[in-house]
Amino acid sequence: MTVPPKYSMASRVIKRLARSVAPVWYERIRRGLAYRRRFSPEERRLHRAITARHRNVIAKLALQTDWCVQAGPFAGLRYPRSALRKQRMGHLLGSALAPKLLGSYEAELHGVITAVAAREYAQVVDIGTGEGYYAVGLARSMRSTLVYGFESSAEARRFCRRMAALNGVAGRVRVFGRATTALLNSFLDGRSCFVLCDCEGCEVDLLDPETCPGLVKADILVELHEHLRPGVTTMIEERFKDTHSVQLIHECSRDPSSYSALFGCDNAERELALREGRPAVMAWAWLRALDGAAD
Repeated sequence: MTVPPKYSMASRVIKRLARSVAPVWYERIRRGLAYRRRFSPEERRLHRAITARHRNVIAKLALQTDWCVQAGPFAGLRYPRSALRKQRMGHLLGSALAPKLLGSYEAELHGVITAVAAREYAQVVDIGTGEGYYAVGLARSMRSTLVYGFESSAEARRFCRRMAALNGVAGRVRVFGRATTALLNSFLDGRSCFVLCDCEGCEVDLLDPETCPGLVKADILVELHEHLRPGVTTMIEERFKDTHSVQLIHECSRDPSSYSALFGCDNAERELALREGRPAVMAWAWLRALDGAAD
């Protein structure tokens, strides 16, 4: 049935008013309605059951860890307690929460992140900041470095700011909206810079030295989303082969016995706590600027 123009216009006016007066509630209602349209009642019941199961595991870990990351380069990083009610199916604003509390999250990168933190770059640019795990974690580890985050989700940006304040680094973590090549290039001003990129396939559009020449002097760690942008690995290697050393890092398995916070969990809980919920086997490219260009 065609909606009469006057009702269509009224609907748009109401939406604009709601968005301006109560943006948080507007976004929650919008996402809730979209969720109901996308999934059947049976699928929604299954999602609620999975979310409850993850919630129980996260709550159990939270009691043992007091919402503090237990291992890895960000050991000691604190999460706001509101993370428990915000998680959905074990994910907090886009990524798995339990592995972060354990310190097992993206363990493949721990060596790189430790080396980056020891380097004390003048600035860090984090594309795809999410709730702030890397942005706040790096700010804690690098005592004078400024961290600039780019994140399209307003809810994630708010959470990141709360997390930065909780960890005492609010003055050095600044979070902006969606990244563009022009905006990115404006931050790459010649000072030593580490760029972290996890933006669900948009690395193809953003990480291009031709449109963003400031990348030539930056050290870059990028998650490669081959399942979303086939050929991205070869493309990134080709773009940076003359200006950077290129190291590919591949996803590996986890050993539950390596994490003491899991000792009180059964096998199913351990598996759930370590699961990062990735849609495909992932790889990363560690691109280091040649000849000390990032100094």
